[in-house]
Amino acid sequence: MAASYTITVPGTAEYLITLRLFVGAVARSAGLDEALVGDLKLAVSEIATAAMVSGLPAVDLIIEDGEGIISIHLPMPVSPSDDDIDHLDVARALFDGSVESRDDRVVLTMASPGGEGGG
Repeated sequence: MAASYTITVPGTAEYLITLRLFVGAVARSAGLDEALVGDLKLAVSEIATAAMVSGLPAVDLIIEDGEGIISIHLPMPVSPSDDDIDHLDVARALFDGSVESRDDRVVLTMASPGGEGGG
């Protein structure tokens, strides 16, 4: 059975730890090992920080866990200028999974050993 978890925090830096704790708890319950949990939290931090710097008043994060897949949906940061870092590229370098932009969201996806069909 698929599960969905949602959290919304103000778009300020002091709430990054809340997002990281939330992602870590859900990822562990999905069966991810600590190395993957750490990588996932770092990638989420990068995207959330970029969204906050973009001026979003709030950051909503949705985690879907089911059928052997865990997906995390975050707001899309404003596109970088030529002089800025592309935060999606940074997240791709940090995260051993898929990092895609879909409409106004960034979606991180990876296999979930604790989900249905997972190992």
